[in-house]
Amino acid sequence: MMKDLMHVDEKGSLKLGSDLTSMARARIQSCKREQSKELNLKEVELPRIPQRLGKLKTVTELNLERNRIKVIDEKPILELAHIQVLNLSYNEISILPNCLNRLTGLVNLNVAGNNLMEFPHSLAFPRLHTLDISRNKVKEISNTYSETLTNLNWAASELASVPSVLFSFKKLRILDISLNKFTTLPEDFGNKLSLLENLDLNGNSLTSTSLPTLGQLTRLKTLNLAENKLTDLPPAFFTLTIVEKLDLKANSITAIPDDIYKLEALEELNLLRNQLTGLPTSIGKLKKMRIFIASENQIKVMPHELGHLYETLRKVVFTNNKISEVPGEFGWINPSIEFNLDGNPLKPPFIQWMQDGPLEFLSNLKPYTQAWPATTIAEGEFRDYGPVAQGKSFTIKGMDYKGGPRTTGGENFKVKCYNKSTGVQAELILKDLKDGTYSVFYNFRQAGEYEVSVTLRNEEIKNSPWTLVIQ
Repeated sequence: MMKDLMHVDEKGSLKLGSDLTSMARARIQSCKREQSKELNLKEVELPRIPQRLGKLKTVTELNLERNRIKVIDEKPILELAHIQVLNLSYNEISILPNCLNRLTGLVNLNVAGNNLMEFPHSLAFPRLHTLDISRNKVKEISNTYSETLTNLNWAASELASVPSVLFSFKKLRILDISLNKFTTLPEDFGNKLSLLENLDLNGNSLTSTSLPTLGQLTRLKTLNLAENKLTDLPPAFFTLTIVEKLDLKANSITAIPDDIYKLEALEELNLLRNQLTGLPTSIGKLKKMRIFIASENQIKVMPHELGHLYETLRKVVFTNNKISEVPGEFGWINPSIEFNLDGNPLKPPFIQWMQDGPLEFLSNLKPYTQAWPATTIAEGEFRDYGPVAQGKSFTIKGMDYKGGPRTTGGENFKVKCYNKSTGVQAELILKDLKDGTYSVFYNFRQAGEYEVSVTLRNEEIKNSPWTLVIQ
């Protein structure tokens, strides 16, 4: 039997056994001297839990991560009843003995990365709210913690289906069941775990048919669905209106629906390594977006509207797509942020600008902004009364999202002018002046009240429509 790693002399002073490494000795002595709440014995090559740690009365958090502990001895545990946080992760433990029940004040237990085949039902920690049993082969746990457990990590445990015991944990807020073997989720998953705020399902084999139940998790703020087998996002998914972080990387998603704008609290979106060929313009309505990643897809066109988020964006990554041009709206973003387009077939002049550095690149983009309906206006003689057959004209002034004048043409404005009573259309001529403005000439063959409208990408411009009376 190996001798004690620690003992106490007749005066009650803490004495350290010869089997402790110098690093372990130093940390224990420092903890005693400073009366610390936490004793960190991580990676100090301990073969077992040191005895007499109970003498360190101020310690409530004990970290024994990544040592060589195989067996949990009863004697040191008996003296650790005051411990609240115990980290035994990444050792070589195969059995959790009943003596652990002496830790009646335990609120956080981490036994990840050991050799456990079970988490004994005989263990009962009345105050436990955080439990990590990941990277073992535990297939079931007791529902003893139904009223206390708020944080559970059961990742990488070779689970083939979602354990029903999860639904007994009424206060669960954080759940990590990533890196298992799930192909589907129970239909009532979202309903029974409706208090979840953080859910990690990364690295399973879930298909899109599993997603509707997640729409019931209306308190969810973080959702990780990376590395599954998703192909699309159904409408029910977009009820997650307060989700802030969404990871969809490494799936087979072919399109992002326009409904993405309903995730109005979204700050981080990862679409890396899917099968996307484009992105919806509605992505520009995600006003809190900070991090956007869409690398390794087949995207050809970056949406101008994403550049409208220039005030919040801190990271934009489109590496390894098929992008040849960059919208001018990206010229508004802060040049200090991470903006990466490597691995795209950029054509001149974009490729040359990229070589000049981010500041020059973004500055040169600004003339390539597009006109924005809500800021574009019509000006001219279009509100006056006028005789039949007399030509009228007005000018469309293209303005960008920020209200600045456009300096190039090419926009596809649609102008309509019709008699409200008869439906007769006025004769119209629309001319692109190539400087950001467009002249419109119209003739009337019939008196009456006419409605004139100007639209761009199916949206009315700022002061459209209006009425014109012809006598």
